[in-house]
Amino acid sequence: MEEYTETMNVLLVDDNVPIVQGLKDSIHWAKLSFQQVLGAYSMTEAIEQFRSKQIALLISDIELPDGDGLTLISWVKKAYPNCVCIILSSFPNFDYAKRAISLGVSEYLLKPVDKLELEHSITKSMALYYGQTAQTPKNKTSPSVSESVLHIQQYIEQHLAEEISRSTLAESFGFNPEYLSTMFKKETGDTLSEYIQKKRLSVARKLLLQTNLPISLISQSCGYETLSYFSTVFRQKTGMSPREYRKIHDTAEKI
Repeated sequence: MEEYTETMNVLLVDDNVPIVQGLKDSIHWAKLSFQQVLGAYSMTEAIEQFRSKQIALLISDIELPDGDGLTLISWVKKAYPNCVCIILSSFPNFDYAKRAISLGVSEYLLKPVDKLELEHSITKSMALYYGQTAQTPKNKTSPSVSESVLHIQQYIEQHLAEEISRSTLAESFGFNPEYLSTMFKKETGDTLSEYIQKKRLSVARKLLLQTNLPISLISQSCGYETLSYFSTVFRQKTGMSPREYRKIHDTAEKI
């Protein structure tokens, strides 16, 4: 099996050494395909880590000795926009949470955080990251596809990990739902649901072949609510389960 080509590291930022160590020890990071779990105890140290390592996930406290976590995240999002950021704070402050959301923070969690809650938040936050990085390079657009439909296709591909409905698309692009469905079908040959399903399965197959990610995380990355539903749809379309698909192709590569 071809390994995931991008180095996946996580950076934990808190001025409390036991908290950083506790986070390192409590989560099964390797299972989530992280290679290194790094620690920093100030904003300056965190920036140095970003400049020397490839960081996919940042988990930071708000209060730091030489700044604050939100200022750090603002810098990160400008310098490394693909990095997923989670706040872990002791402050249930609405203004902090509002600013965090505006900066693109995936989760705002309060200390002390339950291990299962943190694992769920990490999994949910990284799902979108994995789904987006697995996108297949886009082919040249067909002349028959209008700019409106192209934008809808791009929106779908960028939000595969999320719930996508006809009403959501219609509201986002300012179309009547019925008109949007008719236009999309006429120009692409697929209904909206067919197109979304094709894209989700395409990304799922790529993640199964090119990563060692848990199938449950791949399922979430592609927008399936449950692993059982993902497995059912995958078997209907490919004739085998996700696990069988990965195993067969892995074996074929070794022959």
